Amino acid sequence: MARSTAVRKIEQKAGQKPDSKTVLAGNHSKELFFAVVGPVGAGASQAIKALQRVCKSGGYEVHLIKASDLIRTWANENGLAFPGVGTKTLELVTELQNLGDSMREHDMAEVAKAAMREIAQRRANRTGQTYVKGEKVIPDSVKRVYLIDSIRHPAEIHLLRRTYGNAFGLIGVVCEEGVRRARILEKYFRGPEKGLPETQNAVDRFMDRDSDDSSRKHGQHVTEAFYEADFFIDNTRDDPNGTKNLLDTDLSRFVSIISHDRVERPTIEETAMHHAHSARVRSACLSRQVGAALVDADGTVIATGTNEVPAAGGGVYGERFATSSRGIDDHRCAFRAEAYCSSNREQNDIIDNLIEVIPELKQVSDKIDLAARIRKTRLGGLIEFSRAVHAEMDALLSAGREAVSTVGTR
Repeated sequence: MARSTAVRKIEQKAGQKPDSKTVLAGNHSKELFFAVVGPVGAGASQAIKALQRVCKSGGYEVHLIKASDLIRTWANENGLAFPGVGTKTLELVTELQNLGDSMREHDMAEVAKAAMREIAQRRANRTGQTYVKGEKVIPDSVKRVYLIDSIRHPAEIHLLRRTYGNAFGLIGVVCEEGVRRARILEKYFRGPEKGLPETQNAVDRFMDRDSDDSSRKHGQHVTEAFYEADFFIDNTRDDPNGTKNLLDTDLSRFVSIISHDRVERPTIEETAMHHAHSARVRSACLSRQVGAALVDADGTVIATGTNEVPAAGGGVYGERFATSSRGIDDHRCAFRAEAYCSSNREQNDIIDNLIEVIPELKQVSDKIDLAARIRKTRLGGLIEFSRAVHAEMDALLSAGREAVSTVGTR
């Protein structure tokens, strides 16, 4: 197995094998791995360009890996026609989506696997090693960063995160839907064509498929992947000066947090989110666990809350009640003899009733698949069948019980 240059030099200098501490130090990699995820039109590629500038200014050797190039290579290897490299149209991008779906058909993380192979090949080229598919390529001590543009499925994130651990960071690019729509129309259509009903419908279908392709598990599921991000940036505002450097400051901070090259303290919002995340684990709700934190103008946390069943005398039920009652008097969903979510049961009853009363739905043979598709509509978002109060309500009431003013809080 190849050994790092640092370790070989130490051995040559000392004339003997180094101790374990020295070996670990010599094999310590300075590589980072960043990927971006965002709905179509949000500007993920713009975020990648900003990351390139930030990483280069930080002394990193930057390698850009585009998912579209990986899909093109896969298509060529499998004898599939790939769209031309001319002017991008909505039809061309849709065809690229189709090929990406085909690539993920047998393994939903296939695009990520291709990215990892590309990373190994580039590392081998830069370190003078021979790349053999399936074998490990040992990194050297050079500061190197790999940027992946972009993630379209949660399985890709899970594989990258398990492989690269804390050296991997995912950036979620946020953008208002109206702005995204306007950008898509501006990019792919010209003049009066933008206002045509068929154009609007085509854009709607394009955005919906990108967000959540309900017909294919191996399709694009950007919304689900988006929530896996480690860091979020808002790319709604266009740069009035045209320099497109609005994202650099936030991304520079993110790189510093990951690389530990300088001390970065959490913002008020990040501190509040940390407390909210901690509060959510107090919830015994089977369908969702939500936390909320209430902070004053200075950022001091004055109360937290979670979605949980309100208790007699104030507050909500928690672990203390479950322990003291030994679960005998605990009738929350998770602690019943047959644990089930009340909200999900009500949703299922509504779906069953819907199928029963609409003849067209009743005739569908695969009722399980039909119910799953109905659940993906707004009906699946109904949650008001639970005894639990909202996390925000619990936080506000907690502050009130302690006679803490909520004026000016957020």
